[in-house]
Amino acid sequence: MYAVTGITGKVGGAVASALLEAGLSVRAIVRDEEKGKPWAAKSCAVAVASLGHGDALTKAFSGTDGIFLMTPPNFDPEPGFPETLANAVAVKAAIEAARPAKVVFLSTVGAQVSEPNLLNNSKMTEEMLRTVSVPVAFLRAG
Repeated sequence: MYAVTGITGKVGGAVASALLEAGLSVRAIVRDEEKGKPWAAKSCAVAVASLGHGDALTKAFSGTDGIFLMTPPNFDPEPGFPETLANAVAVKAAIEAARPAKVVFLSTVGAQVSEPNLLNNSKMTEEMLRTVSVPVAFLRAG
């Protein structure tokens, strides 16, 4: 079983479709149960969870061979990115509790830049993921 965040969008949807086409099982992680219905119709398990809700994420990540993780963009963050930090804490706790075999994080080109900018969301998430006890791959799409 592979858990996929961002499944209702183009990238997460493509990841889930590829997994299904390969004969693998998928757990669709959605923020709204209604948005999971099309994926349930494709034989996916559905878990309702937001990135900031550790308990729901733990349930969504549990029993998985891997997680495809995306974070939603925040084009108007508060100074210091408190929402990103809170989400990172919840995601880390969920990964540590659920112990998936691996995690793939869709980051972004430029996530390594140290100057404050909108890419810092991905940079901060990458930094957190470097501290988890399971293997993580970062995809920095350009």
